[in-house]
Amino acid sequence: MKRDHGLLRQSLVLTCVISVAITGISLGSIGGALILMTATNLPLEISEQMQEGRTRLDQKLEDSREIRGALAKPLPSPEPLPRVTALVRSARARARAASPQSVAIHASRIQARNAFARIAPTQASPLVSAYAEPDRHTVK
Repeated sequence: MKRDHGLLRQSLVLTCVISVAITGISLGSIGGALILMTATNLPLEISEQMQEGRTRLDQKLEDSREIRGALAKPLPSPEPLPRVTALVRSARARARAASPQSVAIHASRIQARNAFARIAPTQASPLVSAYAEPDRHTVK
């Protein structure tokens, strides 16, 4: 039984090695073909450029001159904005706040806040004793 597992393992490893080798050879041949194609087309491109009399440096110089010419032209000034005819939102809020009814509501809110702020907590209150921790830094 053990011999069958060993043979199966060997055949699996051999199959994997062969498949990896075939894949590498095919990818290598594709890469080599691409390199040969670019190498054979390169002299044609160079000869065409030489016949025109323009090199890459000439092309770059021409492009830089175009860019400098475009940057030298001033930009047209933007059109002026139309007049603002709508009221500002904060101005509307100020107009509402100045009404007598809103002043009375605001005053009552201030009175209620001050009334709650003046309430002194008592020690008999269950909430104060349940949540307030004693001061550990005072000496008794």
